[in-house]
Order: sequence, then C-alpha cells, then structure tokens
Amino acid sequence: MASKINPVDPIYQRTDQFKPNQAEHWVIPPEKMGWLLANNAMRCEMKLFREALVSMNERGETLKEWELKALTTAANTHFSNIHSNHKIKAGILAPACHQRFKCPEKLELEIDRAAVIKKLDSIKTIVGGLTTSDKIDNLLEHWIEYEKMMLLYLLDEETVIPLYRAYFDQKSAGEVAQKIMKNMAPAEFGSLLYFDKDHVFRTDLMNFLNIPSISWKVEFEKNLKLFAVEFIGNVEALMMERSPT
Repeated sequence: MASKINPVDPIYQRTDQFKPNQAEHWVIPPEKMGWLLANNAMRCEMKLFREALVSMNERGETLKEWELKALTTAANTHFSNIHSNHKIKAGILAPACHQRFKCPEKLELEIDRAAVIKKLDSIKTIVGGLTTSDKIDNLLEHWIEYEKMMLLYLLDEETVIPLYRAYFDQKSAGEVAQKIMKNMAPAEFGSLLYFDKDHVFRTDLMNFLNIPSISWKVEFEKNLKLFAVEFIGNVEALMMERSPT
C-alpha cells in the first residue's frame, strides 16, 4: 500500500477535537486491517473470474448449459459482493472519515466510482443476456476493462488509509469495523475469509475486535462455505471444464 499523502499535514484536519496523532499507537499494521483484507478479496475475485473466462475463451466453444449456470452464479455473487462493499463504504466508512478529517479533493488516479459501477452494470447486462449459443469473448473483453478500472479505484481509495490511522484511535476504528461487519453480505464476508490465506482475521482481528471464538463456528464458517460454493466451486469448474457437483 503506497500513499503520497502526508497524514499529519494540517490541510486534512477538520476540527481541533480530532488530531492526526493516533498512527503510532496502532497495534494492527496496515496490511492486517479489515479494509485491506476486503479490498484484496475483491482483487482475488476479479482475477479468478478473469482466469476462468480466459480458459473458456481458449476452448472457443459456445456455452454449455452447466457452464452458463456456473458462470451466472459466480458472476452474480461477485456483483452482490461489490455492491455491498460500495454501499458499506458510502454509508458507514465515508461518513466516519468525514467526521474526523478532510478527504483529499482529488486522489492520485482520480478514478470515478460511478464510472466503475456503470461498467459493472454493463457487465451484469451482458451476463444476463448470455445463452447456450454464445461464446464469452465479449464478456472477457469487458471484464478485463472493468478489472483494470476497479484495481485503479482500489489503489486510489487506499491512499486514504494513512489518514484513517492518523485520526482514528484503535478503539474507535474497532467500533467502525464492528458496524461494517454487521452489514456485510454473507458471501462478501465469506470472500474476505477465503482469501485471507494468512488467517489474519481469525488470529488477529477477532481478538482485536473482541469477537468470541464461538462466532467462527456459529456464523463465520457458514459465510466461508457459502462463498466457496457460490463462487469458488463454480469458477474452478469453469476453469477445469467440469460441471460442479
């Protein structure tokens, strides 16, 4: 995570109540923040789906019935996760940030979220119109464009993280994180857990957020399994040209 923003620059300070003096007190490093775990999960989803489309495109065949169903299910899971993520950031994270500091008027890459959503909606239309007489070359082309836009948008968004860590103490950040978790879509949460290969959430964040270990069995494991079935199982089946069981 790179950022040219100087979080202690007074141009970002909104009030005297909140000052940029919290960063050195954080125990959780930036790379273990839920914010980055969620963003990295989105990156992984896009990459895996693109790889599945590439494999299908190389086969050069029209869609089989099971491929159409698997592709649609995986794509709709991604669409739902992305829209949930954007809704949470707009409704919870952004207001919390604006209360404590002034976000830069222009970020480095200036990627418009509305443009990303418009592109995603165009892909939803393509996916919704697919039939067994179609190939996926057009979808692949649009997906590659969408992925490039989204990757730049995520990088832009992450330049704000040093400001967040400067203006939020860990207790306050934990309260925001708890609110975000309660509003995440089940498969979205499952995606974060699935791609968290270092088990940061289970070994670090659950303790940091005072989440009882029983929550893993009662709730989180169900989210993980849901995502594995709805997205991972279908994407892997498309890659291997094998109908999911």
